Amino acid sequence: MIEHLSYSAIRSYATDRTMFAKRYIKKEYGSTKSPAMVEGNAVHIAIERMFKGIPELDIEDLWEIAVGNDTNISFGKTQSEEKSKENIQKAIQYFKEEKLDDSFVGEVVDVEPAFKEICYDNNGEPLPIPLKGKIDMVVNRDGELHLIDWKVVTKYIDEAKENLVYKLQAACYFLICRVVYDTEPASMTFLQIKKTTNRDGSPQLREYIVENNDSRLIDGFCELIRRIVRELTGQPNIDPKTGEILFIPN
Repeated sequence: MIEHLSYSAIRSYATDRTMFAKRYIKKEYGSTKSPAMVEGNAVHIAIERMFKGIPELDIEDLWEIAVGNDTNISFGKTQSEEKSKENIQKAIQYFKEEKLDDSFVGEVVDVEPAFKEICYDNNGEPLPIPLKGKIDMVVNRDGELHLIDWKVVTKYIDEAKENLVYKLQAACYFLICRVVYDTEPASMTFLQIKKTTNRDGSPQLREYIVENNDSRLIDGFCELIRRIVRELTGQPNIDPKTGEILFIPN
């Protein structure tokens, strides 16, 4: 039985049950990484070191840490190690140049904290499995708790459009932070760092904000968690409105 669920696991379950079973139940981890994964890891490491006051790494050392033990990277026909390193350096430089102002950061509470917690729904009922997460940064702005996540992207998510992936991650972290910090987070900002230069000269950093002001976000997420656990344990899912059985165990 799975001991906890993370945002990544929940997303995998919702999109690809076969891959979920392979990775999170059978514990079969692929040995191949994508260039985008390594680039994202490297930029996260660099930003974490900036905010913790740790000396900056050169690109070779940063690359080695980001790659880790799985050195098999699927570059394909159009990508290369040199190109990925260039993307990493550009993204870090853009982040430095477009320095975050004090009103955005506020008071830094935590940088890259990792948690595994029993969480509770809006009625105070515990979820049937702990949630696990690592949050890029937690800040306090004028007495309110806000979460920040760095995203290295090739194109921006339009803030005017609903993004269910970002909302799923935000809901997961909102619940964890409720327990850890004993307060309700006000929002989660996904700071998108575009690794290719904008031709129009517009800023490389762009925000996508998920506000924690609608109880339906948490209600829906908690129901998803309960549904996943019921299916994993062979229990039927019954629609509370219609009474229809949505899943019949084998």
